[in-house]
Amino acid sequence: MLVTAGYPDARAEERALGDGEMLYVHVDKAFYMPGEILWFKVYAMGAQSHKPMHVSHVAYVEVLASDNASVLRAKIELGPDKPNSGSLYIPPGLSSGTYRFVAYTSMMKNLGPGRFFSKPITVLNPFEPIGHVRAVGPARAATDGMQGAESGSGAAAGEGLRLEAVLDKRQIGPRDQVNLSLRAAAGSEPAVPDLSMAVYRIDALQGEPSDDIAGYLAAQTTAGGDAQVARRPSGALVEYKTHRIAIRYTDKRSDRPLVGKTAWLSIPGKYDRLYVGRTDDDGVARFHVSNVYGMEQLATKLATNEEADVTLLSPFYTEHPEATIGETRNFAGLDNEVLTHSINVQAENAYTRQVREQFFRPRIDSVAFFGVADRTYWLDDYTRFVIMEEVLREYVLEVGVRKRGTDFALRVLDQANGYFFSADPLILLDGIPISDANGIMAYDPLKIQRIDIVTGRYFHGPLAYEGIVSFHTYDGLLPDFTLDAFTTLLDYEGMQYEREFYVPAYDTPEQRGSRLPDMRNVLLWDPNVRLDGNGEVAVAITASDVPGRYVVVVQGMDLEGNRCSTKVYFEVL
Repeated sequence: MLVTAGYPDARAEERALGDGEMLYVHVDKAFYMPGEILWFKVYAMGAQSHKPMHVSHVAYVEVLASDNASVLRAKIELGPDKPNSGSLYIPPGLSSGTYRFVAYTSMMKNLGPGRFFSKPITVLNPFEPIGHVRAVGPARAATDGMQGAESGSGAAAGEGLRLEAVLDKRQIGPRDQVNLSLRAAAGSEPAVPDLSMAVYRIDALQGEPSDDIAGYLAAQTTAGGDAQVARRPSGALVEYKTHRIAIRYTDKRSDRPLVGKTAWLSIPGKYDRLYVGRTDDDGVARFHVSNVYGMEQLATKLATNEEADVTLLSPFYTEHPEATIGETRNFAGLDNEVLTHSINVQAENAYTRQVREQFFRPRIDSVAFFGVADRTYWLDDYTRFVIMEEVLREYVLEVGVRKRGTDFALRVLDQANGYFFSADPLILLDGIPISDANGIMAYDPLKIQRIDIVTGRYFHGPLAYEGIVSFHTYDGLLPDFTLDAFTTLLDYEGMQYEREFYVPAYDTPEQRGSRLPDMRNVLLWDPNVRLDGNGEVAVAITASDVPGRYVVVVQGMDLEGNRCSTKVYFEVL
């Protein structure tokens, strides 16, 4: 039985799948120049109930051009204990145009792109001729469900949920602070909904916020979208608590799929991450992996040590509908605004690039796939030998070394029964299976930091190992080791690290008087606003050196699916 967060039994899981799944994404704003960062928060919910629901573990986000080319993409980890948020850096070479920001899960792919979240965003490249920018669609119907006030306070009610926002000032100077008080209530009782907040400058380039979570869901209901998901789709691919990596194996000579083969997938590193899959009729094996973040190198091979051509399949959707041509937006009369915005973006990248590239590193379970080893040898605690055979024979008591001619074989002690197994164990080096013991026996033992041993039969999917001997180098990167011809290395981008939003500190006169320019047009992005038990929180917003009119946008939902949003304004003089 698969168990997901919030669904402790099979019946609850079936109800969740029957409810379907949909996403709403709070994108910080709608206008960008190359060099800026697009920030977003993903809200996952049932397609019929609209209640928060984490059926899927992964959200896929893409920025699509008019020809459906994916110019930016990322995998975002979902879950009740995850940030459910991400960021995309707009690259310098991206052309002007209106793009589509789309988000979906593997389960939603079975229902087609009509169920994906979609929102238009505009990119203006100031180093291209400025004129008309062609907009593309389709985009979700935008309903401005937000309510706010010029007075510096705003309130918006959802279905039984009310969100109040009050600013202590309407006007502040550069590098000053304005304090925001947020309060959420359901009727007369305090509420603690899941909230996200963006604070940014609005002008002739970046207009007023035009959509929110309540309006989006209302438009979906009006469009009759719920009826499309009131069933569990056949063959649904749901990534529960793990991410699914799909790899195709084909015969090198005939190019035919290798069917019914057991395959290994490992992630080299300081602890053992080894997964097992079995190829289907198309030669595709799917591995359920976890704790894969950023760029990683994968290693894969067939357990039978057959040579194969290996293809890593993309998990992103490939059949987006043709975009329709929308209205054009004319920037020709906004030369001064474009120049000012461009200078500000360039200054921000020049002076704060390093602090804008700080990421939170998630805590990763360092326990190996087999759990805790029965015995671990830290080789620096012993006399260091320069031949691997001497290391194993002299003090690794649980591993027997056999030699016939020039060929080595290892045998692991069955600790429970007091004798050595008669078959080969699983041998690993930094998590990668090593099929030939000669390779590990020829390796320099001075590069090995520790040896982990499992002294019993271990069952791993359809495979059974007569013990495990796992060698670990100091850096976990197999230095100077040549892998066999059956192993293929693949580069893979896993879950996105959460980027830290940078706000400079102006707590002292020296900091306020710093000559370092502060040209931020997005003053604050917080994807997880934390309310206290009274449904309240105070947020300090620090102004930059850029004068203008700023909007605070807050939106979210509670555990019952009630939505709320509000916006308030202030000026930096």
